[in-house]
Amino acid sequence: MRAGLLGVVAIITLGLPALAAPKKAGKKPSAPAAVSPQVEKALKLLDDGDDSGALANLLEAQKTDPAPDELWFPIGVAQRGLFRYSDAVKSFEAYVAKGKVAEKKAAAKKQIAEIKDVAAIVTLTVPGAPAEVSIDGDPVGRSPFKAPFLFATGKHTFTAKREGEPPIEKTEDLLGGASVSIVLKAPEVSTKPEPLAPPTAFVEGDPPPAEEKPQRKLSLLGPAVAAAGLVFVGGSIALSVMAASRSSDVGRLVAEGGTWDAYYDRRQAEGERFEAWSIVAGVIGALALGTGAIMTVISLFASPSNDGPKTIDDIAPVREETTFIFGPLRDGAFAGVLRRW
Repeated sequence: MRAGLLGVVAIITLGLPALAAPKKAGKKPSAPAAVSPQVEKALKLLDDGDDSGALANLLEAQKTDPAPDELWFPIGVAQRGLFRYSDAVKSFEAYVAKGKVAEKKAAAKKQIAEIKDVAAIVTLTVPGAPAEVSIDGDPVGRSPFKAPFLFATGKHTFTAKREGEPPIEKTEDLLGGASVSIVLKAPEVSTKPEPLAPPTAFVEGDPPPAEEKPQRKLSLLGPAVAAAGLVFVGGSIALSVMAASRSSDVGRLVAEGGTWDAYYDRRQAEGERFEAWSIVAGVIGALALGTGAIMTVISLFASPSNDGPKTIDDIAPVREETTFIFGPLRDGAFAGVLRRW
């Protein structure tokens, strides 16, 4: 279709001067004048697919061509090839309004319809004072805009600038055939001051405000010691179960009879060792549980202190530490508790 369209452009353009010149009665019409070299070059570039070069030559030739309005059609073809749909529609509409060749006018109307079918139609609004707007880096004029813009499918960046203000930029991914409304609006900056809390007013004769009662603070050390005790008690139970399992194997051998070998020696030794560890862990767990409970009760019933440092301990509180020591011995185990304050 492009080759046929370019053929129409080339053939009809050759006859532009003759069509533009009026005929005088009784005289033979003059032969068509030759197309200017620049227009001929532009049509050749358009035929070769160099839309950018063709457009540059056509716009330059339009300044001096004897029939400049006839060049709107090939200009529109080049602009459509560059996906400049808004400019192409304007050029084709200009040819429909000012062109001389009926066949090319019909072709221009068809081009306009085809572009509107495949292009994304964008209504661009810039609230506030007029701003210089550019699309994909190309200036398109000052807002407001009366007509919508036409774009090819893909991402397009819209930028609005005003003197003394930061630019407003927005990127949209447009889909062909869709109608989109884009608003370039600067983000609102709140100038409303934060409300201030009203000062507390005291009227002479009113009773003074009640003092806040100090709250009792629960020390976490007591619950931590009790929790450690629970861990040791759980370990004691687990060791006791393991010792009972070994003792059951040995008891079954004695009850049913059999040969005592190295396996049963090892099982009996393991059972005795687990039983000893179970007793030690149980004792440590019971002591820790009791100690934690006592510490928790003391912290709950201790006298509360008002806010504000009263003693050197309040200004620089001493860090309390409790360390549990537990380890195996040759014939048993040892355990202990170290407390630092």
